[in-house]
Amino acid sequence: VHKGMSALLKTLAVLRGRGVAFTMHIIGPFVVEGLREQLEAERRLLELDDCVVFEGRIEFQRLYELVETAELALFPSEYEAFGISVVEAMGAGVTSVLNDIEPFRHFVDDGVNGFLADYSTPNTAADVIERAMGLPKKSKDSLGKKAREKALEYDWTATVQRFEALYWDVLENPR
Repeated sequence: VHKGMSALLKTLAVLRGRGVAFTMHIIGPFVVEGLREQLEAERRLLELDDCVVFEGRIEFQRLYELVETAELALFPSEYEAFGISVVEAMGAGVTSVLNDIEPFRHFVDDGVNGFLADYSTPNTAADVIERAMGLPKKSKDSLGKKAREKALEYDWTATVQRFEALYWDVLENPR
């Protein structure tokens, strides 16, 4: 499945092996039959039962609680058309570590407003996650501020303004 959860679990196992303490909450519905069972089996095999929680589909209040307390948001997707969840995390100022795929490069400037990592190589992705976790508070705050600023480019008002400008340009300059 293109969300990269298996790669994420392998990356988390590397972090665990390095002695990094964490609790990972994986949010979202399991839309493919048998996927949850497959990922739970992999979690057990990698000995991550005590630090990886599959939340599944959750209510807004629970999502708010998790985002409010999150140190990082990890996005190992192998494919995304856009990445609305990424923009939402960035809008909340949560430091995000995203798979280095084309759609994510449109709104993440590596090391400035988030981080890009190759989740297909668990050791490499773990290095990036560790680096993000180890940032001083001042650096995390600066990164979060820049992430929020970038996310605001995708709010409805900004989007409508961009479309209006495009339409006016087309009307005024027919080809």
